[in-house]
Amino acid sequence: MSLSKILLTALTLMGPVVVAAPLAKRVQPNAQTCSSAYKFLYSSYDVLIGIPWDDTLCDPTYNNLSNGAGAGSASDSNPDFGIWVTDWHCAEEYGYVHIWFHTPVGDADSVNAALEYTYPQINGGFNC
Repeated sequence: MSLSKILLTALTLMGPVVVAAPLAKRVQPNAQTCSSAYKFLYSSYDVLIGIPWDDTLCDPTYNNLSNGAGAGSASDSNPDFGIWVTDWHCAEEYGYVHIWFHTPVGDADSVNAALEYTYPQINGGFNC
């Protein structure tokens, strides 16, 4: 197990760690804003998605991130590209879907691919 995964496990056991403030700006319909922060051993993501809030979108979004959906193949899932997601949050903000979470360092391309797979209606894709 890599050092970053060990530390993410420790962070998970300690409980939520607030590292990113909610996005201050609004998002347009079918657009997104994403901020990510490199925290030495893990990355923190804060994504506001211009899709009307629906709590049934949370589980598929988490599952697609964890299973590597959209990454590296045309299949629905690619476990080789799955992302280890911790401190997962999914909530309504400004009437849209707002997610924030942590991953090991270096997973930005997989995060973008999974979010683009989950929300293909977002103009221009994701840029986390």
